[in-house]
Amino acid sequence: MIPKFSIITVTYNAEDSIEGTVESVISQSFKSFEYIVIDGASTDNTNELLKNYKKQIDLIVSEKDEGLYDAMNKGILLAKGEFLLFLNAGDRLFNNTVLNKVDSAITPKIRLVSGDFMNVKEVGDVNGNYIETKACTIKNLRKDFSACHQTVFIHRSVVSEYDLSYKILADYKWVIKASMKCKTDSIELIKSAIVFYLDGGLSAQYAKQNFLERIRLHRELFGIIQVLKNIPNYLRRLLREIKRLLL
Repeated sequence: MIPKFSIITVTYNAEDSIEGTVESVISQSFKSFEYIVIDGASTDNTNELLKNYKKQIDLIVSEKDEGLYDAMNKGILLAKGEFLLFLNAGDRLFNNTVLNKVDSAITPKIRLVSGDFMNVKEVGDVNGNYIETKACTIKNLRKDFSACHQTVFIHRSVVSEYDLSYKILADYKWVIKASMKCKTDSIELIKSAIVFYLDGGLSAQYAKQNFLERIRLHRELFGIIQVLKNIPNYLRRLLREIKRLLL
């Protein structure tokens, strides 16, 4: 039987954070899912820790790759589930009923589901900033990525590969490309937190490249007029980044 969900964790040298991620997945009360871990040939203790869960993880691949999004593309090719979710090392499903909640939101017409999240600063934190998101419709996505990649479940019929020419925002483009294949009424938003998202990913680490890729992405998919319309959003992001650096 095809599992309802394929949950894919991409990791590299994550010995301090991988176990919390794995535990949050294998503890789910909804059981129609497969769990895949794609490791980039870690040189720390990550793979030794993963061996402790080899009975609960359906597939572990550890080999060199061309980076985060290349590893994610490997996950797509290996996944068999109806809906795909990428949950990176350090991120955790919010509680053991998340998959039940997502499954309840899915009807035969649904192709994309996302939810709110809790932004945390340290591995294992349960207190953080609750972030409200918007549905992943093209109307919303053409302005900004108003969701969190780790909360987006996408039906395999609208999934494409990650564009490796984007080093920071290939996940944003991935969601847009899926949304473009969806009717508005096939996109669902869950108004509760479904993930603890560990702050400090690529987007936060490379703010300048994030900014430039965002403009490039909007121009590529929506045109120069949309880029001009988005200038206030770009400025707000820039101010938030300046504030973050000063704190």
